Order: sequence, then structure tokens, then C-alpha cells
Amino acid sequence: MDFGPGPDAAISDRLGFWVLEITFIALFITELAFRIRHGRGAFFRDVWNVLDLGLVGAAIVAAVGLGSDFRYFTVLRALRVVRLVKLVRMYPAMKELWLLTGGLISSLKALGWVGIVILVVLYVCSIVVTTEIGQNDAAYGTGPSYNGEVWPYQEYFGSVFKSMFTLFQIVTLDGWCDDIVRHVAYRQPTMGVLFVVFIFLMAFGLMNIVVGIIVENTLAAAQVSDRRVQELKGQAKKEAVERLRG
Repeated sequence: MDFGPGPDAAISDRLGFWVLEITFIALFITELAFRIRHGRGAFFRDVWNVLDLGLVGAAIVAAVGLGSDFRYFTVLRALRVVRLVKLVRMYPAMKELWLLTGGLISSLKALGWVGIVILVVLYVCSIVVTTEIGQNDAAYGTGPSYNGEVWPYQEYFGSVFKSMFTLFQIVTLDGWCDDIVRHVAYRQPTMGVLFVVFIFLMAFGLMNIVVGIIVENTLAAAQVSDRRVQELKGQAKKEAVERLRG
């Protein structure tokens, strides 16, 4: 698929794209000028405004050809999409989307701790499998495996980091049986049983905890949202009664 000339091409080769880019930059500069004039000092106290100013500046430098490396910073303009979350909260029809977003954001701290637990478990287990499989040439370095082919066990368990990546692959259940565990169980049936236990604990245990954390925080966000709606309704009723009395 052809997306047009690349950013390193000469301006004459991408004149149409360059004119379009200059047009949008001019519109962005105009928008920033109005926002700075309207907000004055408050403009620079908003992180998003400072980010917009930096992105427009990088786009100007890249457009005039003073620094091609600045073009890569303009990719950060995709972060402005996060600002749409504020708009989502304003529309009742998008309540479910806001609840999902709020639940994910509230779950980040707990998910971070779960990630640390998973990392520690993978590291400890990787030491065991590296010793028992990756360095066990007597068991895995002689003859073909169950499928009649030589299994490259050192590519999967040759080092601790390789073992961690392989165990993570097993947690995701991506080719865990035919590519890895069947070969191990063919040589060491006991290790095959340990892999099954590992899958139950990690794939069906900790992964379900992750889902539970997200669901719990989403329900908590829904309760907070409903409570806020009730408070707003009560305040509106109170103001209406006061206006009637007045």
C-alpha cells in the first residue's frame, strides 16, 4: 500500500503533503494564539496546553526542514486523544464507555502489583526450568522427540531470560502444548505435570484475578457515578424549591 512520499523526501516530491501540513500548522498556530490570549497565564498551567505548544513547535521545525528528528516528536500528538475522556463524561449515552475507562484507570495500581507478582513467579520458575531442561543435555540432547524431530530445547530454556519468555508464552496458552510441554513430558513426565500445575496457577488463577480487579473497579466507578447523579438531582430539586419559594 502506498502512503505517499516519506518524510525524508524532498519538498518538491511531496509538495501536496507539505502544503497540507503547512495549512494544518497554520490552523494550530491560530488556535494556540486565541487560547493564549483568552487564557493568559492559566494557559501555561495546563499540562495539555504545554504539550500542544511543544508539538506545534516541533511540527514547525520539521516542516521548514531545520530538524528532521523533530518530526518523530509529532507522533506524540496521538496522546491528545486522551482528552476525549473528558468529553465522554458529559454524554449520558456514553456512560458505559466512561465506566469502563474509569474502571481500567482505577485498576492500574492493583494491576501493577499483580504484574510484579507474575514477574517474580516467572523469574523463580525460569531458574528451575533452565536448570532442569535447558542445561539437561543428557535428557534432551540425545535423539529426536516424540514427533521424530530434534527439539531445540536450548532455544526455549537455554537461559533464564529465554525461560521467562517461554513461561510467559505458556501463560498466554500460545502453542504451549505441541511446541513445548509435549516435548518436555516425553523426556520428563514429572516436569510435564509441573507445567500443568503452573498453567492452572498462572493462566487460570492470576489472570482471573486480573479480570476480577477490573470488574470490581468498574462496579465501584458505577456506584460513584450513580451517587454523583443522585447528588446532582437532589441539588437541582433543592434549587427548584428555593426558586419557587422566592
